[in-house]
Amino acid sequence: MQPENWKKIKEFLSEALALDPSARRKYLDGLDIDGESLEEIRSLLAQEEESENFMSLSARNFSEDFFPEREKLSGGGIGQKIGIYQIIRELGTGGMGAVYLAERTDGRFEQKVAVKMLRREYNTGKIRERFKREREIQATLSHPNIASLIDAGSTPDGIPYLVMEYIEGEPIDQYCRERNLSLSERLKLFNKACEAVSFAHRNLIVHRDLKPSNILVSGGGEPKLLDFGISTILSREKSRSDTITGFGAMTPKYASPEQIKGENLTTATDIYSLGVVLFKILTGTLPYGSDRKTNGELFKTITEKEPIKPSEAASGGGRPATAQNNPKSKTRNPKLLRGDLDNIVLKTLRKEPERRYQTVDELTDDIWRYIDGLPIRARPATLAYRAKKFYGRNKIPVLAGILTFLGLLTGIAVASWQATVAREQATVAESARKTAESEARRSREEEERAKEITRFMEKILSYANPGLYALGAKTRGQAKVIDVIDQMSDKIENEFPDRKDIQAELHHKFSEIYQQNQHFTTDPGQKEEFAAKGLFHARTALKLRKEVYGEKHELVAKDLFYLWANSPAEFDPTYPGLLAEAIRMMRETNPDNPNLPQMLSSYANRLFYSGTEEEKELYFRGADPPPGTGRLELAEKYHLEALRLFGKRLGEDDISVINANCLLALVMARQKEYEEMKPYLKTCQDASNRTSDEQIRKTLEGPLELIRQTLEKTDPQFEFIPQGK
Repeated sequence: MQPENWKKIKEFLSEALALDPSARRKYLDGLDIDGESLEEIRSLLAQEEESENFMSLSARNFSEDFFPEREKLSGGGIGQKIGIYQIIRELGTGGMGAVYLAERTDGRFEQKVAVKMLRREYNTGKIRERFKREREIQATLSHPNIASLIDAGSTPDGIPYLVMEYIEGEPIDQYCRERNLSLSERLKLFNKACEAVSFAHRNLIVHRDLKPSNILVSGGGEPKLLDFGISTILSREKSRSDTITGFGAMTPKYASPEQIKGENLTTATDIYSLGVVLFKILTGTLPYGSDRKTNGELFKTITEKEPIKPSEAASGGGRPATAQNNPKSKTRNPKLLRGDLDNIVLKTLRKEPERRYQTVDELTDDIWRYIDGLPIRARPATLAYRAKKFYGRNKIPVLAGILTFLGLLTGIAVASWQATVAREQATVAESARKTAESEARRSREEEERAKEITRFMEKILSYANPGLYALGAKTRGQAKVIDVIDQMSDKIENEFPDRKDIQAELHHKFSEIYQQNQHFTTDPGQKEEFAAKGLFHARTALKLRKEVYGEKHELVAKDLFYLWANSPAEFDPTYPGLLAEAIRMMRETNPDNPNLPQMLSSYANRLFYSGTEEEKELYFRGADPPPGTGRLELAEKYHLEALRLFGKRLGEDDISVINANCLLALVMARQKEYEEMKPYLKTCQDASNRTSDEQIRKTLEGPLELIRQTLEKTDPQFEFIPQGK
């Protein structure tokens, strides 16, 4: 090639690299250039598909073929002086420049620094402007975990340079791997690095190239964030990845879907990249399986496919055969990552930016909650999940009892909040003055409510206190939870004489506790006692709810449901009406209420699963609206609706979701809908086989056995896989 042609080729190549791969062909077809030069450009672009490191190194690779050795370095070689610093050796090279280790030579004190310089061939106005922008960004970021800017200037021949703090360290993933850090140590180190990213975001800076090699960890364990070369100042410019020219604008393996597609970039872009870094720290690999993909394959994977779970990667799923993983790694056990950490990492890797953590602080807060054994926000906060986390932190039986009351008080707070919302809705049309007065009154009420709840909580806690001055003195702090509830049952009205909303929620919670206890006790006398107390509290709660909220409200519907659940063992023809009315009212007042799927599932079971044939027929005739189908068809309809509602707020491993699958499979089996039944049956069998919880297994055994018996009668040829196989 003629040397004089290279200048033109370089300009066209730079423009082509700035485009998405899909737009390059059209651009190249429209170039006014000779065939030899066009083929050379196509050849250089082809390297992008052949090298996984193209975005950071390809410019250096192909420029070596066209520039003399003396022009490859920005300002010379080893030993050259840059200002008051003398270059010792090269630390690394990138697409547009190089970084050198240098030392101070003015004799004032000894200091090693990192000097970042442009390559001579990229010393253009546009790139100098970006270099200036990096200097401005770096100058604003003074943080102990961000490499600081020491000096800046230009060489005599106009090559700009930055003098940065020299970090003697290792990439964060390598540091964790080589020292075989524990899971907790890795998470704490990652959170410290996140503090630097959060600081940058608070200063309206988006890094856009977060990866392990840009987070170095010193020998003392301090992470340092480097390289703000392609960062964005949110307040100054349109944050689009396609505003950057080629030559190292991002690192594809750590880039977010919106970066790859050239869409608007926000702090969510950095949160995605942090998720990939965390994935690498925890598993030693990347979230999309093999990292030996061409950029084209990688772009398609990141934008279209779902990442694997860290726990799957730790167990070998998606890991390339040549991955460098320590077989004795303290995070290699997938059980350590399954559950909370899976949810945290996958939330950072959502395709849609708005579904990720909204800030880096939210991400680090969830990681600290995991470390401290608290429920994380990336996972539905079901009662069972909260109870499990609480038990992990406090294994003393008395404290487990206190957890029950904490859940109870949470319900009180929700009920009080709903009451406040109802009052606010009634005064929407009032004037500004009345609105202000309402706000002041609400503030006073909230303050008073907090005082009352605190006082109530102090009495509950006092049962766990063995001191002579405390309520727990008689039992030496070892009172049973159910005994405490018995004692507190008679004090509800005295504790909250003017707060019927709080009284109603307490009676509701007590009815739930007694109703559940009567199912687990084997003492007939105690069973009868619990049933009577549960029924009393359920009736009282419903009466108080209607006084506070009126005849039609979602809380009234919930208490109708609990009154039905606490009804005596002897069947009464009015029972179907209670449950049907609860369902109708809940659908009208709040179809998203988490109690509605439980109501639907309970009604469906009464149609075909529980009770006598006469009782099933009464429930069928009492359905609201009146059914236009058969009894089994109605049960299937209710179960499908319940499963859909469960799925909106619960994970696929939740027992309510699994049990709904089992019962749906049973009703389908009885209707000989074998093909439709298969996925629900498989979910039920898989859950039964893998669970280690004996209570859950027993819950699922009943429907599975009935399915087996049904299939033996209706279709002996159906291949039913027994449990445990």
